[in-house]
Amino acid sequence: MSVSVIIPAYNACGFIRRAIDSVLDQSVAADEIIVIDDASTDDTRTLVASLAQTHPQIRLIALPANGGPSAARNAGIAAASGDWIAILDADDAWKPGRLERLLEVAADHACDLVADNVVLYDQFEKVEVRLGLPPAACDKFITIVDLFESEKTGISSFSYVLIKPMISRRFLEKHGLCYNERLKYSEDFVFLSELLFHKARAFVTGDAHYVYTTRIGELSGVLNPHSQTVPRFDLVVQAGDELRAKYRSQLTPRLEALMSRRRTEMGLIHHANVAREYRRSGRLVRYVLYLLMRPSLVFFLARRAPGHLQRWLRRRRTFRPSEAPTP
Repeated sequence: MSVSVIIPAYNACGFIRRAIDSVLDQSVAADEIIVIDDASTDDTRTLVASLAQTHPQIRLIALPANGGPSAARNAGIAAASGDWIAILDADDAWKPGRLERLLEVAADHACDLVADNVVLYDQFEKVEVRLGLPPAACDKFITIVDLFESEKTGISSFSYVLIKPMISRRFLEKHGLCYNERLKYSEDFVFLSELLFHKARAFVTGDAHYVYTTRIGELSGVLNPHSQTVPRFDLVVQAGDELRAKYRSQLTPRLEALMSRRRTEMGLIHHANVAREYRRSGRLVRYVLYLLMRPSLVFFLARRAPGHLQRWLRRRRTFRPSEAPTP
């Protein structure tokens, strides 16, 4: 079975070589590596074009204007010729043997979508921190209900949205599925939701071969300088509302309750971020008034406080004073 690897890239010159090399080093070779340059202003195109001269399986698609991650992935999917399409972000990497293992699992379980566990990577510390999914969440088929069940917030929570799947191109074409190009945040969640709403046979294996660079280092607390993500939880709420409207006929009472709970929590996270910005910018009166007008937000922040404290203490224990980041 042939595989097309899709790597969307924007100003990725300083780190995309790691991603590409990790695909070239696989025990089973990808048939094509499609890098979609989303109108970078650095030397990403030059670097990828140079690599393509040495490695003919690398293809560069240069978009004329920046369209965001969804548009870049769609351009790659449209150009792909493989039976399978594997998504790889430019600041992430694969461990050796990932492609071989995913192909084995896909064949064994007759999958439309297959993914593995992810290894969370702290870019500042240059260290792999932990697995993204607990063992109980792996080695099984997942459904749309499982996806929304996994979306609980809290210190011990996890989410299937972390997975980076390999997807049957035939399944995508049959159902006319692609990324929502209006979304520049939460696009992975919406895309995975649509796949599962269309009853994709989706299997997640416990093998952890995808190295996922987190936006904020779990140990360092430092923002990944390569991340292009701007968290907009108000857009997450909007995207969830659109999913509910589009697939209303499939909503069981259980799924309706799960989607409603997620909507509430995502909305509270959005309000928490707004309040935090007031505090950081010194507008303390506005900050206090914003909290007083939203009692549910106060309870939400209080509930999350132990988790924030635990992460802060973990970072304190991890840092060596000479290497601690400058505030």
